[in-house]
Amino acid sequence: MTTRRFGIARYVGCLVVAAMMQQPVHAAGAAGRTHTMRIVFTNFPAAEPLVNFPALVVLGTHIPGFSYSSFGSSEGADLYFTDSSGAQPLNYEIEKWNPNGLSYVWVQVPVLTNGASIVAWWGLSGVTAPACTTNGATWSEGYKAVWHLSSTNDSTANRLHAGLIGPTPTLTAGVVAGGYSFNYGVDAATADGMVNSNLNWTPTAFTVSWWVKPHGTTGYRPMIGDTWGTFYAHSDFDVGKMYIGTDAGTCFRPADFANPVFDFYQWNHLTFIYDNGAARVLKNGVTLVSKTGLTLPTLWNVFYVWKPYYGFYVNEVGYVDEVQLSSVARSTNWVRATYLSMASNSTVVVFGRVTVKPRGTVILIF
Repeated sequence: MTTRRFGIARYVGCLVVAAMMQQPVHAAGAAGRTHTMRIVFTNFPAAEPLVNFPALVVLGTHIPGFSYSSFGSSEGADLYFTDSSGAQPLNYEIEKWNPNGLSYVWVQVPVLTNGASIVAWWGLSGVTAPACTTNGATWSEGYKAVWHLSSTNDSTANRLHAGLIGPTPTLTAGVVAGGYSFNYGVDAATADGMVNSNLNWTPTAFTVSWWVKPHGTTGYRPMIGDTWGTFYAHSDFDVGKMYIGTDAGTCFRPADFANPVFDFYQWNHLTFIYDNGAARVLKNGVTLVSKTGLTLPTLWNVFYVWKPYYGFYVNEVGYVDEVQLSSVARSTNWVRATYLSMASNSTVVVFGRVTVKPRGTVILIF
């Protein structure tokens, strides 16, 4: 048996990331894989360790030394992740695997802090993907539903899959892999949207986040949620402003916002956090407004995205991606990290050197 040593160091802005790890080739579940790569997370909010955080990892040939030909499966079934020690396997979900371009993978990081690292392993034929890639385990930390909108399936274990409404919802490019475009339509027969009718939920705390790129004019445009009494968000004639909350009488109104909640013709990451009457609205990970006194939701069964509003139609298209619904009130640090993971992935995720080992070799990564 031989032993080799490889070094990983990357300069990011003013930060040098240097990770230390001694890792046997037969780390838990990763036995037989010929390729390893450390992944370091940086430039995230440093004030709060985020436990079991689903971080986006974007793989492709932009990573030095990375090649899809080194995988033992054309579907990426031999991909595997562990914590920094190599001893703990990590849950992950492949949203999109694309050997001809970028592949989007969500990895549940045990504790996300600046400088935290994980290890990716691959290079083994004849294996099947771990159960975590399809059973929702990646989204176990308080998620009610996660619709990536590469399809309308829910990625959590709750399996709250949604259905499309209308004649023209179109799968299109999103912020992360695919998204959908919806048209409000000119009548009931042409109004698009997406809906799930099985929430069966009366939350006292929850968080809703989504990416949206509105096109067209202003006006009363239901964007996400169900109806007043549960959760509802819609635009208004005040450009870029919204009504958003749990009840029409206590919700945030356009006059509450000093600046637009969303900008037209560009992607906006919007988040609504509710906790027993206290609420806040964030845009691109930054709080716009907060207040107390919002009404508790009643029984909430239905969740719409781009809800068709019968009686008020307009031939106007909007683009939506990555809708996440949580049964907890997320911290602002969690929301900020979620936004950065998608909007600035190349800044917050740093890839180490891909190391290749012949069989029977012990690799010390430092």
